Amino acid sequence: MNRRILKNSTQLNSLISGLPDAKTLRARIPKKSNRLLVAESDGLTLRALVVGLHGDKVIVEQTLKSRAMEPRAAIGDLLKQLEERGVTPPKQAILLNTNIIPTLLELPIEGKEVLPDQRMLELVRWEMEALLTEQLSQWNLGWLLIGRGYLTEEQRDEIIDDMQALKLATQASGGRTPARFGEEAIKREWINREQLEECLALQESLHLFDSSVDCSWQPSPIQAGRQPGLWLCAAMSSTLRQSWVEAFAHHQVRLQWLYPAAGATAPSLAQFKSPQVVVEIQPGVVVCSRVEEGQVVFLGLIKCCDHTVKADEIIELCQSALSSDIEKIYLTGCHPRRENLAKTLSEKLQRPFVPLQELLSAHCVFQSALEPGVEHGIESNKADEFGGMLSSCFHFYGLTSADSAIQLQGEPPPPPLYKQSIVQLGAALGLLLMIMTGNEAWALWKTKQIDAEIAENEHKTSLILAANEKLASKDDEYQSVKKSRDEWAATFQKESARKQAIESVLIKRQQFVEALLPMLGRVVPDRVVVTAFEEQQWYRFKLNGWGMNQEAIDSFNELLIYELESWGLYIANSPSEVEHRNGIEGYRFSFMLKPLLTNDQEPSR
Repeated sequence: MNRRILKNSTQLNSLISGLPDAKTLRARIPKKSNRLLVAESDGLTLRALVVGLHGDKVIVEQTLKSRAMEPRAAIGDLLKQLEERGVTPPKQAILLNTNIIPTLLELPIEGKEVLPDQRMLELVRWEMEALLTEQLSQWNLGWLLIGRGYLTEEQRDEIIDDMQALKLATQASGGRTPARFGEEAIKREWINREQLEECLALQESLHLFDSSVDCSWQPSPIQAGRQPGLWLCAAMSSTLRQSWVEAFAHHQVRLQWLYPAAGATAPSLAQFKSPQVVVEIQPGVVVCSRVEEGQVVFLGLIKCCDHTVKADEIIELCQSALSSDIEKIYLTGCHPRRENLAKTLSEKLQRPFVPLQELLSAHCVFQSALEPGVEHGIESNKADEFGGMLSSCFHFYGLTSADSAIQLQGEPPPPPLYKQSIVQLGAALGLLLMIMTGNEAWALWKTKQIDAEIAENEHKTSLILAANEKLASKDDEYQSVKKSRDEWAATFQKESARKQAIESVLIKRQQFVEALLPMLGRVVPDRVVVTAFEEQQWYRFKLNGWGMNQEAIDSFNELLIYELESWGLYIANSPSEVEHRNGIEGYRFSFMLKPLLTNDQEPSR
């Protein structure tokens, strides 16, 4: 899987060329547990499943539901329910959201041309901003009242029909304007004033559209099927996405990915080699997806927030996805009239509609199957009501084709190990400790060697003195012994002076290195890591490292040249070459630091 997750902001656009793809990001995310909180929001209700992966089976443990409309409160409500049941909440989550708009875009890209990320962002965002505005603007009061359970579709349609008839009559007679929808519902005593005010406030919040849009797209266009050259894309409001990420993070749950709720069941069909079609009939939206060779080749949807969906609308939607090789159509969704609509559709399209639960059961084990009578499990015959959530689980766990779904990045993954400040600090301290330990060991060895020579000289001197006392009567021998004694005394003084000089040089060089290392740690940029720093000769150092790009290495070179001037050093050589590390392309470099002096004098700080 190789998707780009980009934001519409100046700061991110400046760094966009260095972003890793989604496959790399997912590989970096530590999965300490295979348990997952799968949530789905339609803006009115938050449903959730607690699942776990055992082998190639997804175990559905719990079902949850919250009617809180604010993300942080809704997630807190779900976690409180788990706490009351004595269930430990998962530490990671994925979210399906109706405000994430998926579509297939035909982009002006010729042949096998590969565009930079910045250019792809401009193309996708240009198309998705208008589409996102159009889709989100379809929220209306009648639908919100239905979604909150205060009104039925039949009551909504009756009010609309009566208001339309009254409008035509008053226009003909020049009478007053008909009452508004909410007032009519209160007048018929189907809702109360408090329920109306709640939905009006919710409508206002949903219509607040942020101009900043987050986009994602498949890394390559669709190659299979009847529509080559299309790109599977998705977009949502940056503010809305960030609010969900922060809401999960507030409760110490990492939101890994955000999936579009529309078309989320497509991954369940990717197991087939032959083309397959699935229809999702949900309250407020109908989605038709066609999957071929693990890719979504058709994705169509109709919003029915302002009217009761008709079978003819669904038939028209499905026509573009059907072909003679489609023998049956999979069906999912929790629309109250789903079964009646499916029966009509089956008759008119002359194809059976098969519940998606037949496919879901291939990769799922439901809690009720393990422990009959468990209150919070899912009965297998109702699994297709959670089809999108379970299908997204398959995609997240890698049980289906990576190209069968599109998603947006949730909480950014932690930086790679070598970029974490604590690791860099530990490496610098470890390097400093190694240098200091090496210097101390060398000085100790040299001191012991000098002490041994001094002890040996003292012993020889004592022997000479003893011999001198015994041979004092023999002048020639005495003079010879006296001469030897004088020579050894001179040697002793010379070695003592040498010992003091070595200790002085070692202290001075140790102080130089201790001051030099913090300067190196201070100028290393975020996208450069130092892998080795060693002294090859007196005051001649070799610095090896790795950078994510040549620009970062050049920037480090310039900063280091400036800092080294005050140390009496300069960079004599700075070769670099391309090197791949853990699947990431970068550059390996090697700097040679030498004294500015022409002789072997020691540089000074």
